[in-house]
Amino acid sequence: MSLLLARFDSRALRVASAQPLGPETPLPLPLARRLADWCHGSGLLRVAALPDTPALRSGLELFQRELDGDRALRELPSQGSRLRMRLRVKLLEALPGRSSRRDDPWDCGYLNEAAALAAFRPRRATLMVIEALPYDELQPLLALLRAQSAGYRRPLRVIVLRPPDSAALEGLERLA
Repeated sequence: MSLLLARFDSRALRVASAQPLGPETPLPLPLARRLADWCHGSGLLRVAALPDTPALRSGLELFQRELDGDRALRELPSQGSRLRMRLRVKLLEALPGRSSRRDDPWDCGYLNEAAALAAFRPRRATLMVIEALPYDELQPLLALLRAQSAGYRRPLRVIVLRPPDSAALEGLERLA
């Protein structure tokens, strides 16, 4: 029953970027495929870095809207069909023993409140983007997520946006 009542954690995540987004620019296809494969790869927690450029930020936003099912939901013809889709997703998530599928919707968002991560548990596969956080603040957050990840029931993918000219961040996968 708790899975049916679980909601998007708006304390830990926010749907929209804190930065204004420019024109919609999809990710280059090779990067979009690499990112999708990375998201659907094995492990409960994976952390990677992407350069924070306007084009990548815009593409990442579009990627999230695809991954979380928002685009598919908006394309449905009526409010009733959108409600049926949401209900179907909730019911499938609650089925005992059902493993996640590649086309299941994810929770996607940007880190909202760092303090909320202490209680954060992904209700479904989740993509979290961390924007413009100084390295000395980022490391304790990542250590907390790593420590908690053994208790996760669903995968969490974390993308750290970093300045394009910055050095590689220690211990993070590079996607671009």
